[in-house]
Amino acid sequence: MKRSQNTILPVVVSVIFSISAIDGFLLADPSSPPVSVAPDARCEDNLVGVAAVVPKLSCRLFHSTKTSYRWGIIEHDDGHLENTLGDQITAEDLMRIEHTADCTSTHQGKHVMEFCDAVATADGVKLTISGGMPAYASDLSVTVNKKLEFKCFFSAVYPAPTGALHWKVTKKALKLKSDNLESRTRLRGWISVEFEETDDKSKEMHTYKIEGFFKPVIQTPQAEGPQREGEQIMDGNRE
Repeated sequence: MKRSQNTILPVVVSVIFSISAIDGFLLADPSSPPVSVAPDARCEDNLVGVAAVVPKLSCRLFHSTKTSYRWGIIEHDDGHLENTLGDQITAEDLMRIEHTADCTSTHQGKHVMEFCDAVATADGVKLTISGGMPAYASDLSVTVNKKLEFKCFFSAVYPAPTGALHWKVTKKALKLKSDNLESRTRLRGWISVEFEETDDKSKEMHTYKIEGFFKPVIQTPQAEGPQREGEQIMDGNRE
């Protein structure tokens, strides 16, 4: 069931996403509202997958820039900002978040996931696609190694307690505009993942899909806060 942006969900567990900033706006959705987490939630991906490099890959997202305030911050008609969670407005709240994904999810109802966080790993990169707050709270994590082999892991949080759930990836595909996985690089790509969600007790099963484009800047694991003056984003796959 959808909720208005002014709705405050019950305080059970807070989930915090990593943040970074480039050129005056944040690169990922920095926080989620308090929600309850499905116990024993887990996902398995036993499929072999290798990303395809498609230099001519293109979409509207790659050629446009859209930003918004972090979740819970609303702008009134007179221009002043309000934190709907009740906290004071901070300097971080004033920074606008870049929409680095344009993916559609069918989980808990069709909705758009507009944020993608990318963090460099010892063997490649980890992507986290999220969005749809406050009505929808889920994310898709994708790990890609230097051989471009990739694994997908879905997780979801719910506004009310649920039984133990697990997810299984049944179909997946990944396309990258470039195979450059270096930090500070803008990574453009497309992903499609289908998965089953099963209630461990009732055995009730539903099938969902997440599909769309993404364009995050790959961050180092310790990267925090705003971009330092003079730092540059490597963008070798720009058209």
